[in-house]
Amino acid sequence: MIAESAFFSSLVAIGGEHRQWGRYEVLAEGPGYKVKSLFVEPGRATSLQLHRERSEVWQLVEGDVLVEIEDSMSGDMRPVRLRSVGGTAIVPIGKKHRIRNDGDKPATIIEVQIGRCREDDIERFAP
Repeated sequence: MIAESAFFSSLVAIGGEHRQWGRYEVLAEGPGYKVKSLFVEPGRATSLQLHRERSEVWQLVEGDVLVEIEDSMSGDMRPVRLRSVGGTAIVPIGKKHRIRNDGDKPATIIEVQIGRCREDDIERFAP
């Protein structure tokens, strides 16, 4: 874990933004992809949302989070707990999803987006 933390802390962000749930930093981007660090504060959650033009892969770097992803067959929200470094969740195009940090420590997630990676490709839903 020390080597991973040192690696991520040595990356230089090329953009980012503060949000009600914490903040994100863009680490890399190119045609058809974007890589972000998501920093989710304790007791906070991203909005319930979906993307029509991209999929996402989340990999836990630090902390403990509950992710919710819409099930492709039933349409129900499927909760998945990411507890250990390297825990991974895949968000298909067009499926609702959110990240909840219901713990008492900050969580860091690396998000890899594939497709048309624009910030206006976010459809948000009421909590």
